[in-house]
This record gives sequence, C-alpha cells and structure tokens, in this order.
Amino acid sequence: MYKFDEIYGILNDQQKLAVDTTDGPLLVLAGPGTGKTQLLSARVANILKKTDTLAQSILCLTFTEAASLNMRERLNSMIGELAYDVHINTYHGFASDIIKTYPEFFETIDLETGQDARLERPIDELRQLEVVKDIIEALPFTDPLRSARYYVKSVVGAIADFKQANLSADELREIAGENSNAVQELSPKINELMAVHGRIPGKTALALELFSSIANTLTENTSSLTLDASKTLQEALGRAEEENSTKPLTAWKNQWLVKDENDQWTFTNPESAGKLLSLANIYEQYQRVVGKAGQYDFNDMIISTIAALKRKPELKYNLQEKYQYILLDEFQDTNAAQFELVKLLADHPLQEGRPNIMAVGDDDQGIFAFQGADIGNMVAFTTSFKQVVVINLVKNYRSHHDILHVAHNIAQQIESRLHHNLENISKDIESAADNLPKNATIARHEFASQASEYGWIGEQIAELIKDGVPAEEIAVLAPKHVILEALVPFLNSHGVPVAYEKRENIFDTPVIQSVLLQTEFLRAAGSQKMTAMDAFLPKVLSLDFWGIPTSDIWDLNWDFYAKKFETYTPWAQLALKKPSTMQATEFLLRVGSLSDTTSLEIILDYITGAKSLQLDDGTTYTSPMKSYYFSEAAQNASPLQFYEAISHLSVIRSHLRDQQSQTDSQLTIDSLLGIYETYQEAEQPLLNTHPIAQSESAVQLQTVYKAKGLEYQYVFLPCMHDDVWGSTATFAGNKISLPANLKHIRHDASSEDTKRRLLFVAITRARYGLYTTSYAQKENGKKTLPAKYYLESEGGNGRISQILPENVNQVFMTTRAPEQARQDVDTLWHSRHLVMSPNLRSLLKDRLARYVMSPTHLNTFTNIEYAGPQAFLLNTLLRFPEAASADSIYGDALHKSLEWFQKQGTIGNYPSILATTEHFTNKIERSFLSRADKTSYSDRGSHALKCYLAANGERLKTNALAEVDFRKEGVTLDGAILTGKIDRLEIDKVNKTVRIIDFKSGSPSTKWSSQTKYLSYKQQLYFYILLIEKSHTYRNYKVESAALEFIEPLSNGKSAPPLVLKYDDQEYADFKRLIAAVWHKIQALALPDVSGYATTPVGMRAFISDLIKS
Repeated sequence: MYKFDEIYGILNDQQKLAVDTTDGPLLVLAGPGTGKTQLLSARVANILKKTDTLAQSILCLTFTEAASLNMRERLNSMIGELAYDVHINTYHGFASDIIKTYPEFFETIDLETGQDARLERPIDELRQLEVVKDIIEALPFTDPLRSARYYVKSVVGAIADFKQANLSADELREIAGENSNAVQELSPKINELMAVHGRIPGKTALALELFSSIANTLTENTSSLTLDASKTLQEALGRAEEENSTKPLTAWKNQWLVKDENDQWTFTNPESAGKLLSLANIYEQYQRVVGKAGQYDFNDMIISTIAALKRKPELKYNLQEKYQYILLDEFQDTNAAQFELVKLLADHPLQEGRPNIMAVGDDDQGIFAFQGADIGNMVAFTTSFKQVVVINLVKNYRSHHDILHVAHNIAQQIESRLHHNLENISKDIESAADNLPKNATIARHEFASQASEYGWIGEQIAELIKDGVPAEEIAVLAPKHVILEALVPFLNSHGVPVAYEKRENIFDTPVIQSVLLQTEFLRAAGSQKMTAMDAFLPKVLSLDFWGIPTSDIWDLNWDFYAKKFETYTPWAQLALKKPSTMQATEFLLRVGSLSDTTSLEIILDYITGAKSLQLDDGTTYTSPMKSYYFSEAAQNASPLQFYEAISHLSVIRSHLRDQQSQTDSQLTIDSLLGIYETYQEAEQPLLNTHPIAQSESAVQLQTVYKAKGLEYQYVFLPCMHDDVWGSTATFAGNKISLPANLKHIRHDASSEDTKRRLLFVAITRARYGLYTTSYAQKENGKKTLPAKYYLESEGGNGRISQILPENVNQVFMTTRAPEQARQDVDTLWHSRHLVMSPNLRSLLKDRLARYVMSPTHLNTFTNIEYAGPQAFLLNTLLRFPEAASADSIYGDALHKSLEWFQKQGTIGNYPSILATTEHFTNKIERSFLSRADKTSYSDRGSHALKCYLAANGERLKTNALAEVDFRKEGVTLDGAILTGKIDRLEIDKVNKTVRIIDFKSGSPSTKWSSQTKYLSYKQQLYFYILLIEKSHTYRNYKVESAALEFIEPLSNGKSAPPLVLKYDDQEYADFKRLIAAVWHKIQALALPDVSGYATTPVGMRAFISDLIKS
C-alpha cells in the first residue's frame, strides 16, 4: 500500500502499538515532536489495509483547515488517491456538512409565523452585538443585567460560553433556581456558625473546628453548587491540617463566603443566581431572534447537530453506520459541545461502550482556553468509554535534549497535568532526534531598553542567515501581535525579509477612510444638506486619487469663505466652475442624486471605479480610485498597497452583504455609515487579518497560537517579562462573572497554568536554537520584572535562570555600543510608521498553495474578450469586491430554485410549480436589486420557471443528484487541483453511466455558435467530464452525455431542447493540456500579456492555442 510498509517500519514501539490498536477506544498522549500527524495517517492506512472498511467510513476530525490539509497530504503519500475518500474535516466543517447533507433534520417551525426555518446564513460579530444590545435595552429597569448595555460584548461572550459547554437556556434556569435555593437555605446557618467567632480563629485547631462544622452544614444541600463548595472545603481542611495553617481555610472563605449589605455572611453572592437567570433569558431571546432570521454562528453548527442527533435517532443511526472509525486530532483543544457530538456518534448499543475511536492530544499544549477548549476532556475520555487503552508517546524527533530540558522545567510548574489522574504515565519527553548539532544554542540576554533588545535580535538573525541558516527556519514568537510588528524594521534594516500575519482595523486604513468620506458627502448630497456638503466636498476632492492640485482646493476654499458673508454660493457650485474639479464634482453630485434609489452595492461600485457612470451631458466617467489603487500599474508600483486595498474593501463589502441577507429592504449609504458608527460606539475594531511575506524565504514572526504544530531551527522569544509571558500577563476577560458551579465552563486564558502551557509550546517549537531576551526598563522609566516561570534569581556570578541547562543558565546583561543604541532608538521610532515592500507572489503564497481551479476560473482566465489573466488576478485570486450584476443575481436565484425543487423531492414530495416560483421570488426579494429590477426579474424568472418545469418537471423527478460538489473528490491533473459543481447529474447505477446537465439562465439557443460564450460553455462541459473521470466516486462511470439546458423559453414560448456537447477526442486532449498550462501560469503568477490578441472569439482561440503550445 504505497509507502505504508516503509513508514510503518520506522515507527517506534509505542507508535506501532497505537497504529495496530485499531479496535476499541484509544487515547494517545502525544507530546511535542512525537510524530502525531504521521501516527494518525499511518493508523488510517493500517485500518484500510487490515480490515474491509471503506475509506469513506473513516472520520478524522481536527481544528484547522491547515491541519486537515496536512493530514490528507501525509495520507496521500501512504495510500495514494484513496486518501481523498477518507472524511477529514474540522469539527465545525463536519457539523456544517451534516446540516447541508441532511437538511430535513434541521427544519424547525417558527411558532409565530408557522414557517419552516433553518440555518441559512452565518451571523457576524456586529449583528450579534446589535441583537444582544436590543434585548438588553428592552429589559426592565430592575433587571440585574440592565447595566450590561455598557459591556454588551461580555454578554455575547457568555452566550458563546454556554454554547461551547452545550448548555441550554432551560438548563441555566434550573441551575439558577438550585443555586438560589442553596443560598437561601445555607446562608443563615453558615452566618450563625461564623458569628460565634466573628472572624476566622487565629489558631489552626479552632479554625479546623469551625470549618468542619461548615462542611457538615454543606452536606444538608445536594445542589451542584454545594457539592463543589463541599469538595473544595474538604481539600482545604486537609491542607490546613497538614500544613498546620489557617491559610487554606481563609482562601476557601474568600472564594465561597461574602458579606451582604447587613454585614451578614452569605453562602456565595446572593445576586449571582439572579444574574444567571437574566442571562438565561437573554440567551433564549437571542436564539429566537437569530433563529427567526435563519442565522447561526459557529457554535450553533455544533449544538444544532447535537440537538438533531438527540431528537432524530434515525439521523444518528445513519451517521453511526456511515462512520465505523473515528480519529480525533488535538483533542486537548475540544470543548464540551464538540466532545458531546463525538460521543453521540460513538454510542451505538452494538459497540457496548467500546467504539472504534482514537483521540490524540497533549494537555501540556492546551493553550486555547480562550476559545472554550477544555483539557479535562482528556480525562473524561477515559471515563466515557469502557476499557480505554492509553498509549504515551515520549520520544521527541524534533528537538535537542537541552531544549527539552528547558521545556520540561516549564512543564513541571504546571499544576494541573493529565498524568496526575492516570496511573503509570510519565510526561518526561526524551530526545530521539537525529542529525542535530552536538550542542544546542541556548542563550538568555537582557538589554537596557526595548530598542536595544530589538536591535540585537535583528543583528543576531542577520548573522544566522549569513552563516547559512535558511530565513524560513528562524522564528520570533510572542503571545501578542504588537510585540512582533515593531521588530520588522530592525530585521529589514539588515536586509532580512519577514513574514507575519498583519492585523488592522480597516476603519483606520486610507482606502476605507476615503470610501467613508465619500459616503458622508453622498448622504449630504442626497438629502440636499448644504452645510454638510460644504464641509465634506473639499475633504473628498483632497483625496490623492483625484489628482487635484492642493492649491486649487485652497483657492476654492478662500473663494467660498470670501463670498460666504456676502452672497452664499455652495462649495459645489464653485467647484463646478473650476476645470480641475468640475468633472469630479459633477460625478459626485450625480452619484449623490442616485443614492436614495440605487442599491449600496452599485453606489460602492461607482465610487471605487468598478462601474462607470453616465453624466448629464451623456459622457461616462469612471472614478480614478480604481486606477489609483487597483490597476496593473498600481500593482507593479506597490504590491502591498494593491493587495491590502482590495483586502480591506472585501471585508467591508462582506459585512454589508451579511447585512443585506438579513433584511428584505435595500441597503443604502446609511447602512455603511451605520456599520461604522456601531463599531465606533462599541469601541470595537473591524479587523482584517492577512498574511504578509516579503519573500518566499522569510523569517517568521508569529504568535505562539499561530506557531502551534510548527517547528524551526532557531526560535527567539523576546520581551521575556512577567507582564508578557508570566503570571502578571493580562488577557481580555469577561466582565460578567459566572456562579462558582459554572466557572469550569469558562476556561480562563489568564490562568497561570495556561500561561505556562503557552511558554511550553513556544519553547518546543525550537529544534536546537533558543534565544530568550528582555529589556530592563520601559520608556516611562519603570523597571520590568523577568517572567516568573523562568525562575531567575541573583547568584554569585550575577543573575541565573534555574530552568536553563547549568552550562548556559547565565542571564547576560548585554550593552549595545552608543552608536548602535542611537540607531536602535531611531529604528524603533520608525517602526510606528512601518512601510513594507513585499512582492505580490510572496503576498499570495498561502493563497496559491490553497488554490483549487474551477470551470469558472478557467473561463475567466481564457476569455480575453470580457476578462483575461489580469481580471482573473483581480477578481478570482484577489477577489476584488464589486457588486454582482443583476443578471448574475437572477441566474443564481434560478439555479438555487431548481436545486431546491430537486432536493425537496429527495426529502419527501416535490414542490409544485407555484411553490418553486415563490421560492425564486423570495430569493430575488432578499437581493440588493432595485425595486424596479426586483419586479422585472421576478416576473421574468417566474415565467421562465413555469415554462421550464411544465416541460421538464416530470423528468427532473427521476433519479439524479442536484448541485454535485467535487470539492472533496481529490481531482487532479498534472499537478492541478480541480473542483466544480454540476447542476444535475443523472446516474444509471446499473449500466454505470452518467448524464451531465448544466442549467443556463441566459438567452436560449438550439445550436452551438462561434461566439465567445459558447467556447466557454464547451470548456465548462469538458471540465465536468474531467471531474467525473478523475473523481473517486464516479471514476468507474462513463459519461453518456453532457448538455446545456436553458431555463428561459424560446421566442415561441416553448422550452428549448438540451444543447448537447459534440465530444471530440482531440478537443478533449487539447483541453486537458490547456488546464495544465493555465495552472502552471497561475502558480508561478506569470500572467500572460494579452494586449496583442484581438478581443474576439478568434483572438480568444489564438490565446488558448498559444497557452496549449506553451
């Protein structure tokens, strides 16, 4: 089986045991560098080799798309193309697939409207904040969470906590009731006991007596709150007696007992239950509002799937039958809801508590507490199933033993570790790495200032690269982005290229600020608010892309103010008389006049230059904003500005489209400004996170979270201070506290154990080089403290770190030369005005690595009449944000309606023609089309559907699949990775044949034409044939025919007959060569210059011919 035997032969004994243990529950503890990914892949291969299990019956779940891709690539190297049949997915992706595959199990009835509702659209952060804010503002004045309107984000966070813990609003209400009863019952009794002493007795014996009495009192109530309190009190009593100290009892008292307004002791805060009850009600209302709108967040995918599995046993049994083996990666990062989903998949009675399930993880690397991850699931795994086999991998194939020595000394400080709860388990990782230097490079340096620290790091990295270390084998890691960004100029000053994930508030970027400024003017112009127009127009015309001389703007301003107190003349009227400002002003006034009647998407197209506008004199005008930011010349002049401008626009338009999907009314310019104002009021940035690489070989600047799972020869850990890496480091917390018996669901990112794990993960990224640095004094003169976990102390020879190997444990107080120090300060200052100069190929490296070609992409690249390679770059790779055309919205609605017609039939009964046309008109109504266009396209599409279904409806009810997605079919051709969706696939399972049907919404035809669009149609059908032939599901089927079916009727009112492809062997062979040629052009970002070709069908054919020859 390909390379399986070869790979299996090099596994160590414990790895082989895990690979060979194919049946029953298995927990593998896999420390850093112990070959986890290879183990998972080898186990899948072994299951396929030793059992008759189909690849489709193996489910692998992990956390990121990157991890899924890595696992599939490893598996592909072992078992070949069969790897694409194994179901590898993220938890949320898996839940989403279930919802899409079995939509009939996810329909709910809205009790108010009687309508079916289902999860249709993801909800963004802004909408979550708006919904919760509206709910809170409607609360009565006496509600304990009325004040939460000042911290709405914390309420949204609490709702996420509940979902990740798989808790419903009803369950929260039940907990709140139990807690309230416990407080009322126990508080008087505890107060009576405490009143005897007034305060905790100083003598341990008396304190033990008092708290033993309280412990007895707690046993009178059996609520979960009391049980938690009782358990922790027993532990405190044991420690107090052992240590002969009252401190453990004082700590328990501070956690569980409080004074009320009458100076009486109460058992926990009596207001806590009331707040929890209010939270439950807000949670319930929130779910009702977003559910009615068909919206969902990532957590909803999981909890909705859990609910469906519990409510519909047939769905659960089908999935249990489908997935015979389950493998779980990074299990320490799962939350309660994700583990509950897994347990439901694995609880078939026939398995008698011993399902074929393997979980792989390492509690010491559990750093995603802020996402709800619960390392306690690893212990829970051993109790959730019977006779669980536990295998411990301790051989590290990555790091030098000295690096592991440092990591071990950090891990030893973690208080809550898995092996404390399991017998005969050691977490001591040993180095088994070959080909490492005899000695590791480990050094700890401290500098006078941050500038000196960063200057030294830049020099040291440059020196390593000079000595032959590849730049991509060096990483600088930190807990937060802000530490990393300031390092860029220090590295660039030595000619060192960097790669890092840039995070920006798009409202602070020039391209979005210019859009907002123009929108402010358009709003004023649309409502004829002259004062606002006078204020905004000079600012708008001062934007660089207009190219208007600054002196002209000042001349107009002086003229305006000179006349303002004589005869008022609007600023715009003056600008219309000046040649340099006349056309731009006329354009802006014209757009402003359209702003009330034209969709926001189209208005944005006008102001960004994506669409030209006809002016009153009949001429057309295109905003120079597009040529300034988005032209080929702009791309060549500044690839980064070009890339980021498109990226920022994409983010804002994505948010607008989310809003449009939530309303039947047309969005206006007020909607865009409303988004901006809402974020400003909430003091929330609208972040755009995107990777930036100055070269394909670049030093990696990463947060530790991003670096998890990666490894480097050399790792630098800067700012090793206690408020960055140590116990006093701060992380954003939730302002709403939970009762003591629910605190476990909010896994605190600021806990000391989580911080120690973060440092452990950072250190174990290094193979044999580890530099740790810090600086002694901040800019404000305040001294820094070294990170607590490095265990540094003053010795006879200066400061030493007890976690470092003895021969390198000295903390070097490194002084920079005066000239170097001055240069460092200057560089640090310039870091605040950072300018980077990456090339476009480097910026698109990750995107190209993930790129998958579809028929539409190929047609965009080759159709030089309407698109071409540059349009492919702008619209496909960079996804330039512009409004979909009215025709494409219309076509999409027709396609979605025919898909709905076919899929409803697979659920039960096929809908009527009337129901299908209503489904279509609803899609049109939810679009951003103008009212006139909605009416026109609704009428046109309804007529087309009635004609088409009357002629073809019965045939559509035959055995076929709708919208067949080849995304996970693993289709490749000469290195090109291909995908696509076939509108309708008619399958003859007896004769092993398929018929391909592609629906078209344009003007119908009864014969093939030489027009460009028909050449694209033909390429599309050949592409579908290739997908069938190369797919794993259909590769044994023969394509009987491939045809276009036009939905709109002919001029005589009749439905057009299918337009069948006339298959030609030579055409098909040339087509496959075309795909290979285009793929390699895309991957090299070598986009051909098409200016020498005529923009005609003849020119397009010549271009395609030259591509094939190349």
